[in-house]
Amino acid sequence: SKNVLQVGLSALVHLLAEYSTLLPMFVTVLLEQPPNYRRRLLQPAGADGGDYSVSRKTYVWGNASRMYEEKCVSQLWPHIDVAKTLVMQLDASRLEAFKVEHTEVFFASLPEHFDEIEVDEWVAIFDKVRPYLFDALIDPELHEGSAQIVKRFWNNPSETISSRTLETSKKSLLQCLQELYSQEVQRPKVDEAAVLRFLGDMMNSGELAQVEIRSIVESFAEVLPTEYKASRLHTLLT
Repeated sequence: SKNVLQVGLSALVHLLAEYSTLLPMFVTVLLEQPPNYRRRLLQPAGADGGDYSVSRKTYVWGNASRMYEEKCVSQLWPHIDVAKTLVMQLDASRLEAFKVEHTEVFFASLPEHFDEIEVDEWVAIFDKVRPYLFDALIDPELHEGSAQIVKRFWNNPSETISSRTLETSKKSLLQCLQELYSQEVQRPKVDEAAVLRFLGDMMNSGELAQVEIRSIVESFAEVLPTEYKASRLHTLLT
């Protein structure tokens, strides 16, 4: 049951660093947990903003109930190994697009501080998920989660991560804008205002992001002048 799996995930998280063979099963089970169960494991407990990695939950089985520790696994797991495992599973499954659970688990796999010796690996991981992220960026349900992830890379304290992921994102972002404003692409799309807000925030975050995004918007105006005129992208250039 989902309760048994929840307890199992909390119990096994300490072993992931030492026993990497557990990672594929762990990530799969986590992705398949019901949203409210999964989010309890990914977000620290405590509504008062406290940093709590463990909470106690009462689970009921039949006529009996017991208290179990439920841990915030994202504070305890080996972040880069979880991210690599998710990427490998995406490759193996040939998934066409992210679902909510993928954005949540991937975002939770990002460490608070990126280790300098891992920056090349994180750039490679970003390149693997980049098509999924920019497809999700214009999806109403996935926009917020994907925007959070992109921000963590583009605004990264590591200049290597920020500059290289910005550079490799240019084509993806241009394609993203083309799809957002295309009348031919029939799919649920996020409001233009949300994308403009995201791009504006990024442009205000640093000179490099400002230069790159401005260049992409100008390219869009050249390639699709009709769509550009009908959009509010010009507000990013003023």
